[in-house]
Order: sequence, then C-alpha cells, then structure tokens
Amino acid sequence: MVIKAINDIASICYLKGLRNVVLSPGSRCAPLTLAFNRHGDFNIYTIPDERAAAFIALGMAERTETPTILICTSGTAVLNYAPAVTEAYYRNIPLLVLTADRPPEWLEQWDGQTINQKAIFEPHIKKSFSFPDSFEHKDALWFSHRLVNEAINCSRSPDSGPVHINVPLREPFYPEKGEKLVFDKAIKLIDEPAFENSPGKDTLLRLSEELSQYAKIVIVVGQHKPDKPLIDALSIVSLKLNIPVVADIIANLHGFAGTIRHSDAFLPEASASLKPDLLITLGQSVISKNLKLFLRQHRAIAHWHIAQAGNVPDPMQSLTRIVRMSPPHFFKQLLDTGAAPKSPEFMESWRSLDENVKENFNSIFTHQPFNEFQAAYRFIKSISGEAKLHLANSMAVRYANFVGLSSQQNNISVHANRGTSGIDGSTSTAVGITLTCAVPNYLITGDVSFFYDINAFWHNYLPANFKILLLNNHGGGIFRLIPGPSQQPELEELFETHQPRTAIRMAEEFGFSYFKSTGEEDFNSQLISFMEDENRAIFEVETNKENNQLFFNHFKSHINT
Repeated sequence: MVIKAINDIASICYLKGLRNVVLSPGSRCAPLTLAFNRHGDFNIYTIPDERAAAFIALGMAERTETPTILICTSGTAVLNYAPAVTEAYYRNIPLLVLTADRPPEWLEQWDGQTINQKAIFEPHIKKSFSFPDSFEHKDALWFSHRLVNEAINCSRSPDSGPVHINVPLREPFYPEKGEKLVFDKAIKLIDEPAFENSPGKDTLLRLSEELSQYAKIVIVVGQHKPDKPLIDALSIVSLKLNIPVVADIIANLHGFAGTIRHSDAFLPEASASLKPDLLITLGQSVISKNLKLFLRQHRAIAHWHIAQAGNVPDPMQSLTRIVRMSPPHFFKQLLDTGAAPKSPEFMESWRSLDENVKENFNSIFTHQPFNEFQAAYRFIKSISGEAKLHLANSMAVRYANFVGLSSQQNNISVHANRGTSGIDGSTSTAVGITLTCAVPNYLITGDVSFFYDINAFWHNYLPANFKILLLNNHGGGIFRLIPGPSQQPELEELFETHQPRTAIRMAEEFGFSYFKSTGEEDFNSQLISFMEDENRAIFEVETNKENNQLFFNHFKSHINT
C-alpha cells in the first residue's frame, strides 16, 4: 500500500499537467525517484547539488508557469532547497517540493541524515503538508490523494508559489528485481479553476471619479513577466490620459516606447515637481532604490496597488487602496469609464528627464578608461531578435537597469531573482529557464555570483543556447560603488572578496566556448565572435576595480548634465 501511495503521487502530478522533475540522488528518496522515472511521461533532470537543483527547478517553473517537482533525500539536503524556495515564495513561482524523511519513531534518535523536516520552510512557503507514514487505516490512501491534489492546487492558484510535502519512508526503499510499478490512470482529481475577482461597474465608476480628483498621476510597474495585453493597455492609458509609466528593466515593458526607463539615473537630482498626487503600482519589487526613496520622500496623497491576488506590501509607505483585478483588465475598464486626460505638462516633465539621460548615454563613456559598466552597455545593445536576458544580482542587474532595453528589443524578455535579490542561484535559475526554451539565453553576471553558483553546470543537460557575459573584477566590486562600505578603511579586508580565478578552466571542463577581453582594444571583436559562436559560450571581461569605481562616480555626476 505504501508503494501504491507513492506511485499515486506521480499519477496525480501527471494528470494535473506537471511534467518537469528535478531530483538529486539519494537512498531515502528512492521510492519517489523510481515512481516518477518509471512513470515514463516526465522530463527527469538529475542535479547532484540540491541548492543548484532547486534554482534550476525555479527557472523551469518561471518559464513554464507550471509547478516543477523537486525531489531530494532526507537531512541537510532538504535545507539546501531553502534559498530557491524562499525566492519562489516572494515571486509567486510554483514549486512542488517532495522531501523524503525518516519515519517519526527515528526522529531525534541520532539516526543518520535525520533532522526535523516538518514545516521546515516556514514561513517562506505557501503551505506545508505531511504525507502519511502508515496506510493501515482504510482512509489513509484517500487522505494521501486529497493531500497531493490540495498541494498542487495551492501551488498554482492566482497567488502561486512553492508548497512542500514531507514524505516519511520506511525500508525497504527499492522494489524487487523485475518488479513492475503500476500507475493508476483513473485516480481521483480535485480541480480548482482560477477565480478572477472583478469589481462591479459601480466600483469602477467610483474609482474613475476618484481618479478625476488628482492632477498628477504616476504608474510604477515592478518586476513582471512579459505581458503584451498589459503593454497595450498601459500604452493607451499613458498616451490618452497623459500619465507617465515608470518601469525598471525587470518590468518587461520595453515594448512600449513611452516607458520612463531611466528614473534611477535622474531622480537623485529631481525636484519635488515630479511628485504624484496619485501613485498606481502593479507587479512586484523594483530595483531602483532612488525611485523608492523619491516616492517615500514625496509621498502621494493616494496610492493604489492593482493585483489579482497575493500579499501586497507597502514599500513606498503610501498605500491607501488595493484593487483586486488583473492589471490589463483594470486599465481597459478604466478607459471605458471615460476617464479624462491629465495635464500634459506633468507627463512632459518626466519624459524630458528620461530623454536627456538616454541621449547622454551616447557620450558618457567617451575618454573614460574601459570598465565593466561599458562592457555591460555594449553587450545589452548588441542583443537583437527573440531572446532571454538573465541578470545576476549585485552590480549586473543595476548596470542593466541603468542601460535599459529599447522598444526595438521588444522580443527580449528579462529575468532576475529579485524576490530575495541573492547572488546564490542566479546562474542555476538561468540554466533552468534555458532548458525549457530554444531561443538564445544570455546571462550577465559578476565573478563572485558566477563562482559561487558553479554547480549550476554540474549535470548532463547543459544547453547550447546559453551564453554568459562574465564581468570579472576579481571580487565584490559592488562595495566600492555603494555608499557605506566604500568609505570604510576595512573595505578591502572585510567587504571585498579577493579572488584570482578566471573561467577558462571551468569553460574547458563544462564544454563552453571561451572568449576573453581585458580592454577596449579587443572587446568589440571578441564580442562579435562570442555572439556568433553556435556553442554555449562564456565571454570573460576582466576589469580593474578602481577604474570601475571612478567611472561609476563619473556616470552619476554627468549622466544628467
């Protein structure tokens, strides 16, 4: 009966549309591993390092918008899932985490690979479940089926996210030689259709009337998946109502030419005249600290956040209303109510500052020593066609946000782990997304993040359509570029990560083509060869930390002149 219950987990997952399974080798998890593998209809990926495995699964789930199944053995293997599970929690990415466990009688008995695993991911999990450890009672199998159905439904509801099923298992773990596993194709499913809250006509009219009271309105879009209906709706709202739409690169709004892309560059010197009376936000976190600081200092009278479901924080300290509605539908309905246009002067004040930054980019690098910001700028501008751009945390995502993507690069989608903004799984997540699509995938990363996550490549599935721009300043350059650590005498000793490594041996080991530049003289030719190479490839750009610091200070001082 135990084996049937485990096999039924695989059957339910398949019948509910889950297809990708990322597992790490182990003995206690053998019944789960064998069930999903012998089912025959899943895409199985074996990743030895559990931390990398979880981030790869996260990337797959982000791309497919379907829960990826994670399977590992008991003990500290489970804890290695925690960074990716936490990222998934804060970004509403669906994961089904199945962890093998010792049976309850052996907990706290100094048994090997045994820790307390129940609710181990709390509070960074949508829900935790404990699978039955015995099936002697007639209701146990029914309960296990109900539990798995509920877990999958919970992971993919409008506010999707990770769920955890802890599975205690007793020996024997392995079927007898020649024993065939049987999978039930008529197992009971519990369906839960997605429900979309939609305010009634009276509510929308009230919102439209309230909107008319505010002369200055700004829309800010946080991290968001590519969404053409949203782009279309925002384009019309912005143009017809004279409302500036401000977005980081991770909002994926570059398909709309009117997006305010460079607020991070011009807001530090902006006047209070840019203050909105009404702030409308949607999406998740924003990269720009300058944008958050400006909107906290110059708080809007009212602040609406548009979200169909999920938790709504208040990072601008001004939230007054949550509108439970899908953003594209909200903006379309708002236009249908006949909302009146706002003054074009406020719109122009935002737009002109943004255009000034964009024009200054053409000359900002002139007569400056070659630096990693310049490398990132040229690389981003060289990407064309349908592609995915992955941004590691620390300076890589900041450089990219300053640069932005043009409306001509509208077929590029941007991905970054900005739920928790950690460096630990940036490469692994990019690998996971790349494994689910055939278009070119590009990762911009720094050396610390890159070498920290090197086990992202320790498996047999590395795709050919994956290219990495590695900005190697030999350790923790961000601490020279942000206030605080850059002013401390302990900067080099305690904050920077001094490391002499390059990626050439790693490239050879994992079958990457390798390109390298140490200055402006060879950068352009190496970039062309790198982009044209048909294999997975690494382009390592070695730069000087002091030059990077000098140029970044120059950039901040001159980008608005």
